[in-house]
Amino acid sequence: MHRVLTMTALCVGLASAALAQDYEEPDPADLVPAHFSAASFAALDQYDLYDVTLALKRGRNIRLADCTPSQSRAIIEASYDRRAPAMDMLRATCSG
Repeated sequence: MHRVLTMTALCVGLASAALAQDYEEPDPADLVPAHFSAASFAALDQYDLYDVTLALKRGRNIRLADCTPSQSRAIIEASYDRRAPAMDMLRATCSG
């Protein structure tokens, strides 16, 4: 009897965990594209730029135009605080 109750409780717990996963919101960092053209990056608003920065912090590789990964990271990180200088840096370092 004790085994039946334990197994029933375990099954109910697993089923509720599976149902909870179905209703979770997707992580915005997972929805960020891996590559941006110069024009599409320039068109990002502050909320989208936050998601891109979050994806970088979580280890995603994101490339801008023809920049190297390290150049892309530097430009993205600079653009969160100062957008115009970062776009100048993008134009100067990458052919876009």
